[in-house]
Amino acid sequence: MAGSAYVLRLISLMGMLLLSPWVRADVTDPGIVASRELFYQGVDGDRRAVREALRQFRELKAGRPDDPLVQAYIGACEALLGRDGSNVTAKRTNTGQAVRDLDAALVLLVRRVGDDSATVSASTVLETKLVIANAYLHIPSFYNRLEDGQRLLRELQQDPRLDFMSPGFRASVLVSAATVARMRERPDDTMHLLKRAQELDPVGREGKRAQHMLAAETE
Repeated sequence: MAGSAYVLRLISLMGMLLLSPWVRADVTDPGIVASRELFYQGVDGDRRAVREALRQFRELKAGRPDDPLVQAYIGACEALLGRDGSNVTAKRTNTGQAVRDLDAALVLLVRRVGDDSATVSASTVLETKLVIANAYLHIPSFYNRLEDGQRLLRELQQDPRLDFMSPGFRASVLVSAATVARMRERPDDTMHLLKRAQELDPVGREGKRAQHMLAAETE
């Protein structure tokens, strides 16, 4: 895991170069937006949406092979295929491919951020980190990516550029942090993070997720 930790440290060191303090932007590329919506449907259990999202992200990659966000979503879609696999072999095959593609997305991100001739928006950097972190957090522990996912999530929470992202994106980071807190059996932190997420995005998808998780915590 030393190589993975080195990549994550490089991202942290270079990330602050990418955004002036007055810029606020989420990734609004039409191709990303449409495919991302399908991906969310897949996260919520729609298996057909997962396959279609993966197909669309692979099409996007054909035109932009060095885009770390597209690569991250490909890996995350494959992780969902692993989650939904009909047998152990399918689960392992798809999850193994997911890990390889997620790791590749991190490498692409470092390369693009470190290339003086490349332009990488802060929104791309932050969303790429969030997609990879969430996938790592939910991949089976024997793939040894949980620590990396937690580290990426900490970087997101500590990144001042997060304040310039949309309420829904910030709420998503908080929901993910609450998931980690619940894994670590820290109920007070879990509740606090979920309540903040609900306040940030009361009628959005992440706020509703937070509300659902809060209800489960109080049962």
